[in-house]
Amino acid sequence: MPLPRSLAWPLCLVALCTFTSIAVAAAPSAKHAHQQPQASKDIGVSLLAGKLRFKLPEGYQGTALPPGDASTGTAGAQGTLYMNEAQKRIVVATQIPLHNGTDAGENDDAFLAGASAGFLTQQAQALPDFHKTLEKRVSLGGLEAQQIDATATMGGGKTLSTYFITGAGQQMAVVQVISRESDRAGHEAMVQRITAGAP
Repeated sequence: MPLPRSLAWPLCLVALCTFTSIAVAAAPSAKHAHQQPQASKDIGVSLLAGKLRFKLPEGYQGTALPPGDASTGTAGAQGTLYMNEAQKRIVVATQIPLHNGTDAGENDDAFLAGASAGFLTQQAQALPDFHKTLEKRVSLGGLEAQQIDATATMGGGKTLSTYFITGAGQQMAVVQVISRESDRAGHEAMVQRITAGAP
């Protein structure tokens, strides 16, 4: 199965937000004139009509991503970028309608295999030193998902990334965790929070 056209929206948009936000997070933070109030504990994130849910710990600020564009076939796409400035970590959660009659079963091997293969191809084209370190099937609250771990240079620094790709009905979701390469323990802790889901 080819990569759904709508998946190009999170790939391009996440890359743009990643480059921008990692650079901001890495900059000195002596000035706080525009800093938002600290986020409350346990921010709930819900995608695919509640089939995919997890919680972010204290310290994350959410910013809505620009909506998808009908001219590019991504109408209805939406997402949020969550950033923890202290930890220099980003979590991006996106949900994208599947067009042209495409339907993703909740445990659809063909859909997950095709989506992840196309995703890897596009990431390798966008990031010259993109390197996949792990790919496996995981269950997110009973919803099958493809997990991809990778390293790449983003915003001028080495990063760790974990992607979760899944779908249900005529919607698909992509969740991305981006951390500094030096913070592997913190990155893995966040990944575990997502796989554990929300109670």
